[in-house]
Amino acid sequence: MNTQGNRTVGSTQAILKFTIACAFILSSCSLPTPHSSSCGDATMTYKYPGENSIGERYEGDHWWRINSQSAPKAASGEITPSTADPGEPTFPVFDCSSEEFVCARTYRHVFAVPRGEFKVGARYIAEGSDLSTEGCLRSVNGVCKTALFISDCRSVDGATRNRADIGAIVGKDCRVTGWGQQVMFIADRERGVIAYEQADWWKPGTDISRWDLSTLGTSAGLLALVETKGLLSCGITSAKRR
Repeated sequence: MNTQGNRTVGSTQAILKFTIACAFILSSCSLPTPHSSSCGDATMTYKYPGENSIGERYEGDHWWRINSQSAPKAASGEITPSTADPGEPTFPVFDCSSEEFVCARTYRHVFAVPRGEFKVGARYIAEGSDLSTEGCLRSVNGVCKTALFISDCRSVDGATRNRADIGAIVGKDCRVTGWGQQVMFIADRERGVIAYEQADWWKPGTDISRWDLSTLGTSAGLLALVETKGLLSCGITSAKRR
């Protein structure tokens, strides 16, 4: 009997089982990673309406500002290619998702939505940002599928002294960098974040009943998504309903 050979095979199988078990455990942990959407390196471009519009582009764990030829034509579904300025500096994007939220953070904004239903009036905190669901823009069978969110990362005293390096994502509180802004963003259950804009002017209770999703890329003053899927899209579509 080849006892030594059996022991070798047994040891190899044990190591293999241990390796698979470790891989499973690590993959199931909700540790944050420097990635924006769990969508690999998919490109996500947001642009303003009009010719020669400017915008921002996200890819993997970074984003940068762009100058482009024209805004997306959302109503017709046409997409006009855009190009990034050579040498444009890039900034990090951090995946801050948790069991409660699908989340992406830059040095100035936090995009975060609940993994459960979009409930108008809901308030929560993610990465130090105060977030609220301000209104529903599209419902299906009584369930909100597209909603407007407000995310406030502004420093409490409004001070800009002692700012962190531009682009730096520091700790778990977006307010401490001194660069945080208040932003409005529209999140769709299938497409992720489809539009956003700085919104220091926003007042709770603002009427959005006449907002038209079909005009976001042609007339509304928001950075509108060019591609089919945007920030948070994979996390939202794969989120468990509660």
